Amino acid sequence: MADNSTSRGSRQKVREWCYEVFDSMSRLDEKDMFGFAEKALRKAGNDGVRQTLVELSIGTTTPGITAALVRAAVRCGTTQLARAAADLLIDIKDDRSATAIIEECLESDDSAIRVRAVEAMEMLEGPEMFDLLQKALRSGDDNVRRATVNSLGLIVASKYHPLKAHMLESLADKDSELFRTFSQTDELSLKREFAQVLGFADTDAVLPLLRELSSDTDTQTRREALLALAANGSSKAMEITEQKLDDEDEMVVTFALDSLASKVGRDSEHMFRCIQKVMDHPNASVRRNAVMMLNWFPPSMVEDLLAEAAGDSDFEVQRSAQSLLRTMKAELAPIGLEETGAGDWGEDTLKIWEVGNVGMESERSEKKSTVDTDVISTDAIVAELEKQAASGDVSKRSHAITELLELEDISDSPMLRKALYEDDESVRARVARALDFTRDAGLATQVLLEHPDSLVRRRAVEALAENPSGRTKGDPGRSGITFASERTQGMELFSYFLRALDDPDEGVVQSGCYAIGHYLQFKRPIPVRETIEKLQSLEANTYLSSLTRDNAAELIDDINDAKLGEPLVNTIDAAVSASGELSRHIARLSWDPEKENFAFDTEGKERDILQAELIEELLSGADAANRIAEAAHSDGPFDEGAAAAYAGAVCSTISVIFDAVSSGAEALARLGETGWTGKLKEWQAQLNEFPTEAFDTNPAFQNRKKDLSRALSRAIISAKSAVQSLREGLDPGEFAFFTESGDDWIRMAALSALRDVWTEQHRQELRTLLEQHAGDEDFDPVLGRAALRLLEDGDREAIDVLAGVLERCEHALRIDLLHDLVAAVQQDEVQHAVAKCLENRSLEPMSALGMKMALLAGRGGKGIDMEPGTGSGEPECRRAYQALKAMNNNRESAEELKNALRGGKPAEREIAGAYLGLARVESATSVFASVSDQVDAAWSLRALCGGLMIRKGHRQGMGWFNKNAGHGTAATRGLIAWNLGRAMAGTIPLMLRCNEVNIGRFV
Repeated sequence: MADNSTSRGSRQKVREWCYEVFDSMSRLDEKDMFGFAEKALRKAGNDGVRQTLVELSIGTTTPGITAALVRAAVRCGTTQLARAAADLLIDIKDDRSATAIIEECLESDDSAIRVRAVEAMEMLEGPEMFDLLQKALRSGDDNVRRATVNSLGLIVASKYHPLKAHMLESLADKDSELFRTFSQTDELSLKREFAQVLGFADTDAVLPLLRELSSDTDTQTRREALLALAANGSSKAMEITEQKLDDEDEMVVTFALDSLASKVGRDSEHMFRCIQKVMDHPNASVRRNAVMMLNWFPPSMVEDLLAEAAGDSDFEVQRSAQSLLRTMKAELAPIGLEETGAGDWGEDTLKIWEVGNVGMESERSEKKSTVDTDVISTDAIVAELEKQAASGDVSKRSHAITELLELEDISDSPMLRKALYEDDESVRARVARALDFTRDAGLATQVLLEHPDSLVRRRAVEALAENPSGRTKGDPGRSGITFASERTQGMELFSYFLRALDDPDEGVVQSGCYAIGHYLQFKRPIPVRETIEKLQSLEANTYLSSLTRDNAAELIDDINDAKLGEPLVNTIDAAVSASGELSRHIARLSWDPEKENFAFDTEGKERDILQAELIEELLSGADAANRIAEAAHSDGPFDEGAAAAYAGAVCSTISVIFDAVSSGAEALARLGETGWTGKLKEWQAQLNEFPTEAFDTNPAFQNRKKDLSRALSRAIISAKSAVQSLREGLDPGEFAFFTESGDDWIRMAALSALRDVWTEQHRQELRTLLEQHAGDEDFDPVLGRAALRLLEDGDREAIDVLAGVLERCEHALRIDLLHDLVAAVQQDEVQHAVAKCLENRSLEPMSALGMKMALLAGRGGKGIDMEPGTGSGEPECRRAYQALKAMNNNRESAEELKNALRGGKPAEREIAGAYLGLARVESATSVFASVSDQVDAAWSLRALCGGLMIRKGHRQGMGWFNKNAGHGTAATRGLIAWNLGRAMAGTIPLMLRCNEVNIGRFV
């Protein structure tokens, strides 16, 4: 049976052969069946036939056939066949040899087969199966042990399982192997999981083991045991529960109190005696909870106990007792509370509470508290609380800190920041809660990176993930990241979520996973490749819990399913689809060398149809379209001016589309989603088919051929490099056609794209090209990027070339380069090169302002000269200087930029918007969103604002591009795609930086 065919005929032959085997086996004794089964499996041509043979045997009526085939497949079959056979263990449960076969599977070298053997055991009867389950518990395979615990859980939770009686009998015997296994094992996860399992048992037979586990040295095991006792709920279970009221763990005592309250009645005398007992507990948290439970009882019953609690060493216990006493008996004076005056600062902790009340009253309104708020200022109260928080016992300092947190942002209080590193855990925990409300995200990131307490680091990650909009006091003027109300998920925080995945504490790792998943919900770009690599390392880390590994695996699936590049691909598709139509427009305009004039082929279209087509596909202005349409239908030759306008519109549109492909390919490569290689190849094929030869004979296009050829080459280079980057990596040999081009412009573009695999020859060649064309304006689009690549590679001299490009290039390219420079200055070498260049007093104004902005945005830029310099009267230079001041928390400059974006002249609006985005003024987000939806604004401005929302991590940014991808002329679609590609490509590098990126100011 060596037939590998999948045809229906061959499948029928396989089935016939299988039944022949079954017929032969039915005539054999059971002891001979196994040898025959082995021979039959060897005779089968492939695993597909073997698996069919084993599976079809289930339908046979002769006993032993399936069991013999399963045993043979497990013993001598391939891994795939053995696993398929192991899946049938349950189907042979009635066979006499089932137990022996399952025991063999339990000894298999394959973990999956061993697990299937355990799962089959729970379906069988007899004490020998129970013995096998206990044997499985001793397995060295984690998966087998977990499967065994699950099986035991199913047995104990069922009502009529045949093995349940054996199991309960063993659990009730302290000398049994099962009892000793769970009470004495050093494997905490096994012990904890079984304590959970016992919660499903509806019998007191498990109570001896639960009593043992409730006294275990492992805190989590004791907690699980208490929960299981609560689930049991019997009177004997409650007796054990009551004995745990003196446990050192506050959660164990809390579980015990809650269980007892539900059983004996929360206002019963028995419950009151339990609360009395825990009021002497050394853990203050237990006493706090107990005081709150006294609210269930009548005042006459608890008055004395509350009065005693009012003098407790813990302030929270004192305050809770005082509050209950005031509520129950309003005529009682507050115990220990004296009237507090302006200069009457005492040491008593109750006075601290009263001071805090005064401070909150003073901050909220002019109403009077028990103290005259006109007498004591809020600043004086804060100063006093700071002093009280710095000295005295832990309880008093904790109370002062609690009141101080109500009045101050932790970032504004030196005492609170110091208390965050307090030796006492309760103090640290109390202060750490303030991270949820701080305006200063920079403080939260610092805590995440360096705080020694894992619980505090967890709090920091959660604060960053939730991105709160906390209180602010004036202008903090910090150089760190600052939260703002308009931002939802700031992309600048993503790098800290990735850093959290490397934390030694598993809780911080889980918080990091949650934060990444929270960010992913809004379909914004993330560094997919780098994120998945970190998550895969978590999934493979056997030292982590199964929960954390499962979370990482689920998050990987979510990221793979998200298709974050889809909006970009759709947007570029909408632009590239127009390139075919544009080639038709190129051919429409022809040159007659004999008559030395132009002819225009209307293809039989009427003038109004042609005009509408031109407006839809090519031209954004109706006047230009009308002029060309009129010239096309005139009796004389086609006007030379109209031909030049037409050729200019066609070539400009084509260039924009080529640039869109370049930016989009770069963005997809940085995004790292491997599923888009097919689309990149499709774009590359469309670009290769573009009819560049049409420019050779037409003078209207000839002077634009060089620019189009360069833009086309750069688009192909970007698409090709993106495909290789998403696969195995860049191969310089694949770019030889471009690196050996006769056009230095194209060579520079190709060499810059190969930056990750540069050889010294590549570097030297690019440096030489940089020197040769340093002052050539035609080379600015590749000069700037090449200089940046060399800077990142450690060549400081390239900064001079970059400075020249920043000074003379058009503003769109300048802004684009500055966004890239913000990411580049995260590297120390680049930062030092830029700072050194700024020391040159002869530096031109635009390049100087741009570099100052990059330093200030990227690394804090301490000590940067904020003077405008020469040439500051030029419109763009003025806006750049306003942006620089706005980055230094100048509110007036930020408002001027926002007003110019809202209502300035068209050219000014784009410049103001571009610099407002570069300055990362957080309060500008709503302005960007508003302008992007203004139907009377130019598409270039709207697309710019949409891209800036993405750069700021705003959830509406991707939505804007989804909504507008197919709108406007071909030129408009290309412009939209270019802005989206550049925004995504520029965002991802910053998301991978863990330096102090100062890009979240609230101005």
